[in-house]
Amino acid sequence: MILPELRNIIRGTYRHQRFTMPTLFVFGTDDVGFPEHVIRNVFANAHAFGDDTQLALVEGAGHYVIDEKPHETIALITQFFSTRTVAGHYAGDDHNPKDSS
Repeated sequence: MILPELRNIIRGTYRHQRFTMPTLFVFGTDDVGFPEHVIRNVFANAHAFGDDTQLALVEGAGHYVIDEKPHETIALITQFFSTRTVAGHYAGDDHNPKDSS
């Protein structure tokens, strides 16, 4: 839950940290608290947040995306993670850095 961390976020505590794992940010296009034009601006360069970050917008959903558009949201999340493995490599990528041979 983000509310307990809101003070730290506002103060910029995490400003210089980057996500190290695949991260999908999901927002609804009708979210009044996070309007679409603001979200698109903030995530114009999603890679600024981490090496493997991506923005997904759910058309017609408000703030409670998963409740309002569960099938669309699940499809986005499933598609995002289906192209990644636990080790962070993309599915179908035969290169394994742990394999020294």
